[in-house]
Amino acid sequence: MTTEESATKILDTMLGHLGFTATIETQETHDGPCLQIHSGESEVLIGKEGDRLDDLQYLVNRILRRHLPKAERIKVDCEHFRSIQE
Repeated sequence: MTTEESATKILDTMLGHLGFTATIETQETHDGPCLQIHSGESEVLIGKEGDRLDDLQYLVNRILRRHLPKAERIKVDCEHFRSIQE
């Protein structure tokens, strides 16, 4: 299983436990791999100024590094929020 597949599984499991239904798409960006969340509840997932996205990204990377210590850092975005902010 690749780093992106593992990270997608981790994020999907987290969102499922939180009660969200979402589609997760893996994208390659200039910053590395990005998991793009597509959900009808994007405002809730993004949070105020992206703070919840930051939290999700932090947790995904912590769990991923516990299982794969040399894993590349994964970026988490929702409905291209981060791309629009940049």
